[in-house]
Amino acid sequence: MARTLPPKEFLWAVFQSVRNSSDKIPSSDPMPSCHGVVAPSSDDIFKLAEANACWALEDLRCMEEDTFIRTVELLGAVQGFSRPQLMTLKEKAIQVWDMPSYWREHHIVSLGCIALALNESELEQLDLSSIDTVASLSWQTEWTPGQAESILQGYLDDSGYSIQDLKSFHLVGLGATLCAINITEIPLIKISEFRVVVARIGTLLCSTHVLAEFKRKAEVVFGDPTEWTSSVLQELGTIAGAVRGADRLPGSGERRGGDPRPAPAAQSTAAAEPPAGARWRQDSLLAGRAR
Repeated sequence: MARTLPPKEFLWAVFQSVRNSSDKIPSSDPMPSCHGVVAPSSDDIFKLAEANACWALEDLRCMEEDTFIRTVELLGAVQGFSRPQLMTLKEKAIQVWDMPSYWREHHIVSLGCIALALNESELEQLDLSSIDTVASLSWQTEWTPGQAESILQGYLDDSGYSIQDLKSFHLVGLGATLCAINITEIPLIKISEFRVVVARIGTLLCSTHVLAEFKRKAEVVFGDPTEWTSSVLQELGTIAGAVRGADRLPGSGERRGGDPRPAPAAQSTAAAEPPAGARWRQDSLLAGRAR
């Protein structure tokens, strides 16, 4: 779940304070555009934390390679970067580490939100054979459908797995990229594995078509949707939101037995809020999986 960011005014005040108190050492980057630019130092970046979002594009572009290597994980944790800033940091990563096809797992994992700037072609170059690598990418929730599909297909291609081979910890590791699955392949997911991670899948904001297919999968596990209890609805989360028409749920506007009185509103939060312990389940499944 995303943290609440401090007000921009506060971040700018922190940024100005740190910059005014730091040593002004011009960048040694050979690019002509970096001449005279006071590049970010490792010390500045460590002090600024979320206020790193205040760097100008030319400052990030002129960052020393050693500084980028030392601070990339911290920069990758900054939530307030704009798209142009992320693109600039991605280009810095390519400058330092070469093209994405040469990146190793620790490079990809360290990028954090910077990875969002990778286009589909660049994502296809990555070595995504490890579910741990994919899991680090899936924590980001701002992937476009095309990017998510590149990650999902990249994992299947690089690992040699097919959809029916996926275990529960694979499904957890795929996270938000699972929304890019072809709906014709959802029936291929093993029921036993789906049941283990249904609460995690129920936190995903997938398209209506994908959620509707997951809902059909849930019917195999939990039975007729009209008989689903409040605890089942809570576990299914966004999947329960795909139920409509003839499958109206008790609690979605009327009570069992046709009672027209409004049902309690507690169920409406299931899609908006992950079930308690969902993130713990992801961590524990990934940590405890068979290797």
